[in-house]
Amino acid sequence: MNPCSVEWRLFDHSGSATPLLILLRYLFRQLVGATVAISSILLLVVISSRLSRYLADAASGKLAPDLLFAMIGYRIPGVLEVVLPLGFFLGVLLTYGRLHVDREMTALAACGFSERRLLLYTLLPALLTMVATAAVTLLYNPWGAAKAEQLLHRQLASNQFDALTSGRFQTDPHSGRVIYIGQSENGDLREVFVAERLADVSQHRGAVDDAPVVVVATAGRLDYDPATEQRYLHLQAGTRYQGWPGEPQMRVTDFAELGLRIATATGEYQVRKLDSIPTAQLFDSHEASAAATLLWRLSPPLMAPIMVLIALPLSRVDPRQGRFARFLPAMLIYFTYLILLTTLRDLAAERGKLPPMVIWAVHGLFLAAGVWMSLLGSGRAFLQSGRARATR
Repeated sequence: MNPCSVEWRLFDHSGSATPLLILLRYLFRQLVGATVAISSILLLVVISSRLSRYLADAASGKLAPDLLFAMIGYRIPGVLEVVLPLGFFLGVLLTYGRLHVDREMTALAACGFSERRLLLYTLLPALLTMVATAAVTLLYNPWGAAKAEQLLHRQLASNQFDALTSGRFQTDPHSGRVIYIGQSENGDLREVFVAERLADVSQHRGAVDDAPVVVVATAGRLDYDPATEQRYLHLQAGTRYQGWPGEPQMRVTDFAELGLRIATATGEYQVRKLDSIPTAQLFDSHEASAAATLLWRLSPPLMAPIMVLIALPLSRVDPRQGRFARFLPAMLIYFTYLILLTTLRDLAAERGKLPPMVIWAVHGLFLAAGVWMSLLGSGRAFLQSGRARATR
């Protein structure tokens, strides 16, 4: 049978698979295989770079070794939201580029399989990639970001908590507080000295309320409040002194109990950071930063079908050039798209300099570019096929 006389239907009259269905299965396997392979490689590269950074933090004592793999696991969704659209884009580019190099696309075109039909069938795996990316960006990434931040803040607070060793004057670099502990055993402290500098001694000496504070206590204990994720130095039976050195005025206060919060490296634990806020809360919020963050989370899923419109024309290469001929321009287009989105997200969400809806303008720009490239490529393919028929 002449292959060019094939009728492009999924099933024939007997219910058997037609060459079209066999072709679709072939293209689907090629696209999914290439996407999974490329995404896995990109994920491995990014995770390896983050692992090296976490190992450095663990070696310096900033991160507990037992939290290392938990941190990486919680950060994987944040990597996948960028890797999945890129992997599918490169999968389409390399898969169809190979078909052009092997002249399989030429054979399909000769049998009446148009570029428009190819685009239509490619949208199915694009929609699957879109759904998978949406699940990652809207559900798993905020959850993973919140868990990672919680682990990190708890670890930083624990480091500050464990750093209070006996027999040493230690300075908190965040609050400027100097702490000395005479004895420490199982969290019970003896002979505690705390110096708080509320103002620079060398500067203006005003009211006593602005003067430095020194606290001396006979006993104390380090406590942790799980509700606020904070560490406290709970002092007992001591005296609080406040005044300027060399000045006669001094405020002396005896106390039975006094609590001092130990600052962590990141200050207050913020559960409601933009990356860790659940998507449902972003929908309910009327703040511009929440709207910009929500539009950003919708952006990676939208990139998959939009980049298909760009990948198909770019995959149309000359067999003598090889399927990697347009790899560099494709990467430049993709990262330009991604950098524009992230830049506008930062300007809209964190700095408030732009309205959040400007993010849609970037999608509209690349959608228009993809439609134009697809129409231009289809027009050229139609002219070439017409010339080929005229010469026969």
